[in-house]
Amino acid sequence: MPTSRTGVPGAIALSIVAGVSLGSGAALAQDFVIGNGVIAGQQTMSNAGDTGLVQANGAIETFGAGVDAVQMFNSGQRLTNYGLIARLGGGAANVHSQGPDATILNNGAILAIGDGSIGILSEGGDTQIVNNGTIEALGVATYGIISDAPAGHVDNHGFIGVSGTAAAGIIGDGPDLTVDNSGSIEAYGTAAGGILWQSNGLRLDNSGSIVVSGLASVGIGASGNDITITNSGTVDVFGTASTGISALFGNATITNSGSVIVEGLGGVGIAAQGGSSVITNSGHVFSDQSVAIYFGASGATLNLLGGTAIQGPIVFSGGGNTVSFGPGLNAVMSFSGSGPPQTILTGGRPFVTSGDSVAVVDITGFASSGPLIEDLVDGIAGVAEARMAAPDDGLPALRKGPDAWISTFGGIRSQGGSGASAGFSEALGGVVAGAERRSGDGFLGGLFLGGAAGSTEVDDDAQEIVHRGAFAGGYLGYDAGAHFAEAAFVAGVLQERSRRHVANNLVLGGIETARADFNGVFLSPSVTLGMRLPVTAGTLIPSVRLRYAGLFFDDYTETGSDGDLAVSRRDVNVFEARGQLGLALAPVSTPSQAWQTTLRAGVDAIAQNSDDVSATLLGQDISFPAGGRKFVLRGFAGADVAAEVSAGMTLNAGLEVGYGSDNAFTVWGVARLSKAF
Repeated sequence: MPTSRTGVPGAIALSIVAGVSLGSGAALAQDFVIGNGVIAGQQTMSNAGDTGLVQANGAIETFGAGVDAVQMFNSGQRLTNYGLIARLGGGAANVHSQGPDATILNNGAILAIGDGSIGILSEGGDTQIVNNGTIEALGVATYGIISDAPAGHVDNHGFIGVSGTAAAGIIGDGPDLTVDNSGSIEAYGTAAGGILWQSNGLRLDNSGSIVVSGLASVGIGASGNDITITNSGTVDVFGTASTGISALFGNATITNSGSVIVEGLGGVGIAAQGGSSVITNSGHVFSDQSVAIYFGASGATLNLLGGTAIQGPIVFSGGGNTVSFGPGLNAVMSFSGSGPPQTILTGGRPFVTSGDSVAVVDITGFASSGPLIEDLVDGIAGVAEARMAAPDDGLPALRKGPDAWISTFGGIRSQGGSGASAGFSEALGGVVAGAERRSGDGFLGGLFLGGAAGSTEVDDDAQEIVHRGAFAGGYLGYDAGAHFAEAAFVAGVLQERSRRHVANNLVLGGIETARADFNGVFLSPSVTLGMRLPVTAGTLIPSVRLRYAGLFFDDYTETGSDGDLAVSRRDVNVFEARGQLGLALAPVSTPSQAWQTTLRAGVDAIAQNSDDVSATLLGQDISFPAGGRKFVLRGFAGADVAAEVSAGMTLNAGLEVGYGSDNAFTVWGVARLSKAF
């Protein structure tokens, strides 16, 4: 049961009734203003365009059955409440609007006590009702807001609370209504409802919270045709035979990216009773004792997107049904009623069926292996490759003789979804230490070793892969002044820890985790050719680099879910050509320090040729491309700074940003400290 709160119906009611004396008063006409500290009786607005205002600490109070507190009889009228509108006695409304084009704005409190009481009642078309305050109604068949005319608009940003049999927060039967709830609605009692509608063309958006408790209660219910309901907030319903979100007739569209939780025997999370209905889910739908999602007619469509967590049966009826699985979703879903839909769509992602179950694999984690090895090698080898491109500016790091150095690198990648793959983010960093020697005839050679760590996270929390690696390598270059050349090689081992989240509607919480630890090795040779051209601004440095990177994974088997994969060993091959134009600005010197800045930009052409993934899912062999063959163009720009920090010691730092045709944004940085001996 929901926890009680100050705004629960009755709490404010009792405090207000105890502190004020309700009076009927004589009805007043036309425009009105109820000032601070003034308590007035019934108010009537008769003429078109009349306005009414209740100021803060002002009040309108009435009592007696059938006595409205504020009556709005004509078109274009406007009521604004910052104070209190209170009514004691059933069968009437605190605010009753009968003309079209009315505007009702509540920033204060509206309190209705008595069976059949209504906080706000609108019977005129095109009326806009906005609640930023509090509306409470107590009694059998009481309602917070009723809109019974066409094309109305109800916005709740505050609190609506009702209590009593057949009570509802917002209700009506006007066609083509728009309801937006970003506030809180609470309803308590048998057959209570949060938001209920009985006409066609409802457009409802809930980004707030709806809490309903009682036998046969409903969070959001609509009985018209062509209904559109969008929930990005929370709908919590408690009680036997209760329903979270329900559409009774055909052509309903229900989208849930929030949370729908139903507790109670015979409770249903989301129900679409009519034909040709569509439910799209990327949120949570939980039913603890009955059905999570129910389709009551044929021709239904269920779209399951990344982020889906469903607890409870999914029931289809009749034929001609469809289920689709979007990117960023690993799933093992079981279907009841008429069984699995006749059409299963996965957008190219691999799936298998077994009995009443459908298992789907998101390929993004596999497809991220190419960018991973590309970025890892770029961070490692890039530390050494940058050494040859600098002009001979006389900084200590370029003097003849041995150097020892230590470097750190790090970067991030944010890559959008493409094709069958979802988007993912990657973060990598590492430490490299090395030694090198520059000879008097232009040769430079060095060795290095180090370690790296990072992680890849697939969108919608579909998968997380943690990377740990160790590596070693070397480089050899020749500098002829106007021209230079360099070759580099790096090899290492990679330890991977994968945690793949699998949506399963038959387990508590709707999510399982498939775990696997596995290893791989990688290697990468590269060669760089460039020249130096003196210009007025400094030294122009065009260069071309060719690189291959190969990553070779062992086979592995996941544990922990009904959708575990047994994956065969596979190879990932990446070929890259980089064309770069650098401009080394003239060195800047002071008596104690010297530094130089190099600006650079260029284009990478990247080709990937990777093995298909061979695996076993639900005891069935599957094979699918993940990365496969693809070609990417990426533009980049960066800057490097070399500075003498003390005698024989140089600090190098660089930053590069890039964006590619694969919708990937990258940022990489490096810092290196060298000591000349």
